[in-house]
Amino acid sequence: MGRFRQKFIWLSLGIVIIAAAVIAIGGIDWGEPSIDVAIAAPGEVIVEMRRMRFVPEEIRIAPGTTVVFVNVDPMEHNVVQTTVAGLAAREPEGFRSPSLRPRETFRYTFTEEGIFPILCDIGGHHLAGMVGNVIVTADVEQQAEHADSHV
Repeated sequence: MGRFRQKFIWLSLGIVIIAAAVIAIGGIDWGEPSIDVAIAAPGEVIVEMRRMRFVPEEIRIAPGTTVVFVNVDPMEHNVVQTTVAGLAAREPEGFRSPSLRPRETFRYTFTEEGIFPILCDIGGHHLAGMVGNVIVTADVEQQAEHADSHV
């Protein structure tokens, strides 16, 4: 194993251990917004970036739905559409948000069906578990229509 790769692995492991320790002891004032930072419009779904996680971690939406990513943490986050392995291999990304400061939002409209893994790659947050999935399927739309027809 090359020296660079070995150093990278040890650095990554160190970041994960430190992040886990800080989270476990509650050493960060995560804060809670005193007002709503985003309100979903029709055709939108909100995903919060909270406590170094995407909340909810996985969502199922219909094609054409806009996801509003809202940073409610006191630190910066971003949203990158890739996998951890894809990030490490520098594979092409589906999309990348800018760095989002506390209370900032990023909107992305998913037009095609599929499973879209997302992560935050600022400060190794993905290594601490800030990963998720957006599942886009027409089945969600059909289920909603079916439910509406029985009301």
